[in-house]
Amino acid sequence: MEVAGHPIEQAIESEFSDDVKDCLLALIAVIRNRAAYFAKQLYESMKGFGTRDQDLIRLVVSRSEIDMADIKRIFEVSIIP
Repeated sequence: MEVAGHPIEQAIESEFSDDVKDCLLALIAVIRNRAAYFAKQLYESMKGFGTRDQDLIRLVVSRSEIDMADIKRIFEVSIIP
């Protein structure tokens, strides 16, 4: 998706800030590839020292019957080095 010849993400980055910007960028990421968005969120909830347990549980429970197989496939291919 482009706006005036530029990726929409670039337009959002330059026109919005803080929570509104984060929300719009997340929305665009979900629209482009829902499974990749959730694979990245899953990784983010587990990276670093410790885990963000509530985020991890919410992701696994909410996606388990919907598209967890797709998320797993993308996670294994794209996220895991």
